[in-house]
Amino acid sequence: MLSEKKYSDVYVSKIVNSLDNISLQSWPRSVLYIVATPIGNLGDITLRALFCLNIMDLIAVEDTRVSNILFNFYGIKKTLISAHKYSEKEVAVKICKELSSGNRVALVSDAGSPVISDPGSTVIEFVRNQGYKVVPIPGASAVTTALMGAGITNYENPGYFFAGFIPTKRIQRLSFFKKNKNLNIPLVMFDSPHRIVSSLNDLLDIFGPLRLVTIARELTKKFEEISTFQLQHYLEKFATKYDNKGEFVVIIHSSQDHNNNDELIGSFDDDILSLISDGLSLSDIIKVIAKTTGVSKSKLYEHSIKLVSKNV
Repeated sequence: MLSEKKYSDVYVSKIVNSLDNISLQSWPRSVLYIVATPIGNLGDITLRALFCLNIMDLIAVEDTRVSNILFNFYGIKKTLISAHKYSEKEVAVKICKELSSGNRVALVSDAGSPVISDPGSTVIEFVRNQGYKVVPIPGASAVTTALMGAGITNYENPGYFFAGFIPTKRIQRLSFFKKNKNLNIPLVMFDSPHRIVSSLNDLLDIFGPLRLVTIARELTKKFEEISTFQLQHYLEKFATKYDNKGEFVVIIHSSQDHNNNDELIGSFDDDILSLISDGLSLSDIIKVIAKTTGVSKSKLYEHSIKLVSKNV
């Protein structure tokens, strides 16, 4: 653990220098600043976001009670207006009036980045259409944080599909899951604590017992947990234990990951051995299985060679 003096020497002067540098950057008036805030750990706010919020004339927030936790912690005392999803049009007009007077205005959501499955798009579109500049101040995002913890994207396969919140009604949920069953990239979604069990049960029905899922909860907080398992194990592994505790990020691994899963490949063992005993060639068997299931032909061949050598 760093001593207090070493901590002070290493960090504090650098933070002060960084804030000084940020203050010298361009912060024009009559601009709407879209500011990302922490998703749980208040220490995750950026220095640029802190400086930005401190020089604003007005801050539009999703919920004043939630935002004041952050603002009180950092001593940010500004005029706030509520900008939830039902008041965006009205708020957009108010913001433009402020901008026309030369004021700086910030827009924040309760947690994370505005517009990312949060309010803000109507305000931003209106403000831009009125000819005012919009400047994003980036920061925390539950989507990218969960993907970082899951470790299932890389520079060769960087894609993912973020779908926002899982539909609340079961018919819509099942329809959405069926439509995205065969995605070759991870499917990232949010879900609320009181629906997570039902959602995982529906995911099991549509994606099957062997599909991998990563569930992230309490991200950046003391009890953060990121867990990866097959859908067939969702009850014992996760859902019942944490029911009604915090929102979830749900990541369904890609169909490509699923098709290359060792347990899935191993599920064909009995079929392979039976067909070989019936006189079919191993290469023909592999071609048929790979074509009908999408399993990697090379991985299936490697597995089958070991299987046959053990059983012949």
